[in-house]
Amino acid sequence: MATPSRRQEILTAFLDRVSAITVENHYATDVGRRVFFGEGVELGEDDPPTALAIVVQDSQPQPRGGFLEVPVLVEFQALAKVDPDLVDQPYIAAEIILTDVQRAIEAGDRTLGGRIKGELQLGPTRVVPKQPGSMAVGVGVAYGGTFIRTWGQPLSSCGWTGR
Repeated sequence: MATPSRRQEILTAFLDRVSAITVENHYATDVGRRVFFGEGVELGEDDPPTALAIVVQDSQPQPRGGFLEVPVLVEFQALAKVDPDLVDQPYIAAEIILTDVQRAIEAGDRTLGGRIKGELQLGPTRVVPKQPGSMAVGVGVAYGGTFIRTWGQPLSSCGWTGR
């Protein structure tokens, strides 16, 4: 198996944290069992009532001497089907998932095991717009961090103390 890049390690750490979201692990939902990575999701008639999408955002590396400072920004989209009993409050289920995501991401080490420089940063929270004809509503929250690598060596950590 090939050695993962630092970026892949960071994304995998995010995925591992949200995959642990289960009632057994003392969360309010089991959304960790339904995680879609790298894509937005539309919940259809035959889909489960809730899901979580991890959508990697664009980033722009910044040169720092002979190194690159590379940001990694990820939006976690908590999605829920509109519950007929909650027509007046369709985002309640998505908000419960959002709280679980925040607990999972913000638990423990803010450096993701030394994979990022500094600490995780909380980005914007936004409503994921309901698409015409869609059965789902959602809320997204972004988290990010930065790592440093050597130009031409995406597997390097360039001597910076961390994992």
